[in-house]
Amino acid sequence: MQKIKKTLTISLIVLILLLGATGGAFAYYFDILTDKMNRPTAEDVETGEVDPGYFIPDDAAPEDLGIVVEPKKSTSDDIFNMLLFGIDTAAGEQSRSDVIAYCSINKTKGTVSIVSVLRDTLLDMPVIMENQRASGPDKAAHAFSYGGPQLALATLNSNFHTDITDYAVVNFNQMEDIIDAVNGLDIDVTRAEMAYVNRGVREVNRDNGRSRNEGALEEYGENIHLTGRQAVAFARIRKLDGDRQRSQRQRTVLEALINKIFSEIKQNPLSVITMVDAVLPMVTTNLSNEDIIGIAQALITAGKAEFKQDRIPADGDYTTGYRGTSWVITPDMDKARERLHAYLYQEESSQENLQATGTPPPSEDLDGEDARDVDAVIAEDEAMFNEGGEGDAE
Repeated sequence: MQKIKKTLTISLIVLILLLGATGGAFAYYFDILTDKMNRPTAEDVETGEVDPGYFIPDDAAPEDLGIVVEPKKSTSDDIFNMLLFGIDTAAGEQSRSDVIAYCSINKTKGTVSIVSVLRDTLLDMPVIMENQRASGPDKAAHAFSYGGPQLALATLNSNFHTDITDYAVVNFNQMEDIIDAVNGLDIDVTRAEMAYVNRGVREVNRDNGRSRNEGALEEYGENIHLTGRQAVAFARIRKLDGDRQRSQRQRTVLEALINKIFSEIKQNPLSVITMVDAVLPMVTTNLSNEDIIGIAQALITAGKAEFKQDRIPADGDYTTGYRGTSWVITPDMDKARERLHAYLYQEESSQENLQATGTPPPSEDLDGEDARDVDAVIAEDEAMFNEGGEGDAE
């Protein structure tokens, strides 16, 4: 199957909200729906159906999950923390995690905090399994490819002094359909972003034998209506500026998607079943049905969820440069931990006091790539339209 590269922060939150929105009216269908999620087992690993690292036993030792430093404990038992990963391969296959995010849910207040980790962040990978492909300093995104969710959890836990045991991996191959299911999103788009969106759209068109300009974006400005294909291309933009801005665009799409879902459900409650049915096959997790039900019911009781979003490391809290031939972001770990813990343990006073120090490096340095001439990309976009819609994308 042709893989379409898509990155978007984190669809499991959308799943939880969708399940929560069903309420008692569709509780009967819950087990049927969640059976569509991928929950790896020890047998799946033994038969080779999934790679080692996807199955985490309930009795896994703390050190096997990188829990080597006792973290700061939450002041409330109603806070549920987990890690979320976004990939674009089949469930169980090894892949870098393009999206890495801590998710903290306060079930009493209905607060959902999402803290993204820049994927080029340099972290120290511990040795936690036999025949581990790599260890030591490497990019955060690589831990997942070397050891699946288990090594990714262990790497993040050991570096950021957290104690996360639950995870969800989201496959984005169907994200275009999910966004189209809610009739698209309205997002502010600059002229340069429009040009890069269209590059992404045309790549998809080329790979799928479509006309070059089919579905291309033709306007920019405030509240521009994007289709699923356009929104996914928007979230994937990287070479225009850098990983920081890319992360922000992903969060922008996520927020717009969640708001649209609430709007769609309010207008047509039955639409939630179709959306849940489409989202579930994208998810691989070790969460139990009881975990999901508890979160969903709490969010219903609390009313509309309040979302808080941030990323680590923050601007000014890191340096950039080459490690060998790889371009990395080296964080100030003390500041990164402080920022992350303020969200994981829902300390509002600490969150209000958070601020970055200094300024970020030039955006093109974040990727270690030469920034493209934006004017040239815009001119290329205009030329594509002038040439008409026939033929393959260049």
